[in-house]
Amino acid sequence: MRVAFKLGKAKEIEKFQPDVVGVSNTMTASTGATLEVVSMAKNQGSLVVLGGHHATFEAENLLKNNDVDVIVRGEGENTFYELMNALSYKSKDISNISGLSFRHDGRIIHNSPRPFEKDLDKFPVLDRSLLPKVNKYPYHFFGLKIDSVETTRGCPFTCKFCSVKAFYQRLWRKHSESRVIEEIASIRSRGIRDVAFVDDMFNLDTSRVERICNSLKENGLTDMSFFCQARVDTTAKSPDVVEKMADIGFSLVFLGIESPSADNLANIQKRITLDQVKKSVEILHDNNIAVWGAYIIGNVNETLDDIKKTIEFALSLDTDIAQFAIMTPLPGTELFQEIESQIIVKDWQKYDFLNCVYKPNFLQPKEVDEWVIKAYKKSYLRAKTVQKFAMTQNRWIQSLKYCPSTYKKALRVILNKPP
Repeated sequence: MRVAFKLGKAKEIEKFQPDVVGVSNTMTASTGATLEVVSMAKNQGSLVVLGGHHATFEAENLLKNNDVDVIVRGEGENTFYELMNALSYKSKDISNISGLSFRHDGRIIHNSPRPFEKDLDKFPVLDRSLLPKVNKYPYHFFGLKIDSVETTRGCPFTCKFCSVKAFYQRLWRKHSESRVIEEIASIRSRGIRDVAFVDDMFNLDTSRVERICNSLKENGLTDMSFFCQARVDTTAKSPDVVEKMADIGFSLVFLGIESPSADNLANIQKRITLDQVKKSVEILHDNNIAVWGAYIIGNVNETLDDIKKTIEFALSLDTDIAQFAIMTPLPGTELFQEIESQIIVKDWQKYDFLNCVYKPNFLQPKEVDEWVIKAYKKSYLRAKTVQKFAMTQNRWIQSLKYCPSTYKKALRVILNKPP
């Protein structure tokens, strides 16, 4: 797979012969693949620009790689635009562009941070005419051809493990509702019916969510299916809003449940309660919305008994999808700073939430690795889960049955096989 990926990208770059290649390095675990693409681009003589969460927080180290020329730190739209303008001039002077890091005369330079754009609507709507036609559409989620829409950006909460908090500095901004409807209508006109809202927290402002649902109905956008990420506490407090979401086509919601332990939740600054978790799952299920529940294995102060309780709690909640992730100190996060001395692995490829890269206070890393596999086995190999997947009428969950790559990846996790 890696060989095919490299050959495909190399041919693509060679054919296009770009002056500049921009590569997203948001996910820490994808850094190795990112640098492979970077090397290919550099071999073709392109100027290489990185951006994203990981690139922002690891700019100094990434620029020690001579294949990386420039890094756009933080929010990239205005910074990248100014960079392209500067490169079009003979002087190619980028020394005064906020938000850039680069090498100059053997030194690594970090320009001043760029202030965040207050009005997200100033960023233009994506030109989707540049994308392939639907019959050749490359973007899939659970086997469905999907498109994504960002209606808000950032998160005001303080979870220690989350890089979003550090990247956007707890700032939360929103697009106008009219902009959101315009973008969804554009997607539908291309023949795409499944949309993932990529907001870090779609339902922070529940009155806004209601207005968006009303506008979707008023504009005849009622034959679509939507997915979003939501807060547990806000969902639990807003049954009427969930009902409207279900009515307009929301059929899958991601919830960060994390742990049944009040101590662990307090330690990671999650600010939710078990009653809120149970109520939010109940409300979503009452409205025929599938729940993607995320659970953390291997918190800093967790014991083996805590892990077992997390797994049992996940089984009792019966979320339609159970995601078990090992607590991972991502660069830039408060958690990374807090436990940096306990980190034992610096191979970024291992930061995939399936490998324990630090030494918890009361567990061995190998124990944590083994228990995340046990968690998946207990959840997905039980008769109840198999039957649910076989009988579901939910469009998103149902599509998993027709997505062989998903089964293949899941089997590798359960059998603890390398990718």
